[in-house]
Amino acid sequence: MSDYRPIACSTHDRLEAAATLRTTMHVTWRHEGEEAAALGVIEDLYVEDGAEYMRIAGHAVRLDRIKELREAG
Repeated sequence: MSDYRPIACSTHDRLEAAATLRTTMHVTWRHEGEEAAALGVIEDLYVEDGAEYMRIAGHAVRLDRIKELREAG
C-alpha cells in the first residue's frame, strides 16, 4: 500500500500494551471519507500489503487512519 504512513513507535507500543493487557479501548478513524468508531479490546495487530492494521470489535483499522485512541472508562 503505497500511501501508508508509519505511525510513531510510541503509539505502536501503546497499542501493543493495550492488546496484551486486554484493555478496553475507544478508537475513531477515517474510513472511505467518513469517521467510524469502535469500542472493544484490540484483538490483533498485523501487517497486510505493507500497511499496519489492528482488529478491534470486528473492524480492521489501518493504523495511520486513527484519529483518536483512548482507554474506555
